[in-house]
Amino acid sequence: MTEAREIVLKYHPETEWNSRNYIQGWFAGMLIQRGLENAGRDLNPETLIEGLEKIRGFDTRGICGVVSYGPNDHKPIDYSRFYKADVDKKMFVPITGWRKPAE
Repeated sequence: MTEAREIVLKYHPETEWNSRNYIQGWFAGMLIQRGLENAGRDLNPETLIEGLEKIRGFDTRGICGVVSYGPNDHKPIDYSRFYKADVDKKMFVPITGWRKPAE
């Protein structure tokens, strides 16, 4: 989140907050970047999918929990965390770390 905030303030210093869509787009960009890196120089739809499927234990640096894909697993996020409301600051504060639910 720190990196995303620094980039936003660099190009739009008047910004006071980011929408959920902005953060989702940032997250999607991180995944696509990693998938492209894994796909190699012979890029086509199949190698991009293979590149995404190679993502294991990807740390999103606070945006969400650890992300992993696989040939039979295209659901990237298995982690959640709990928050409490800080009414005075008008924000949610995490009260747990990222946790994977019991299967």
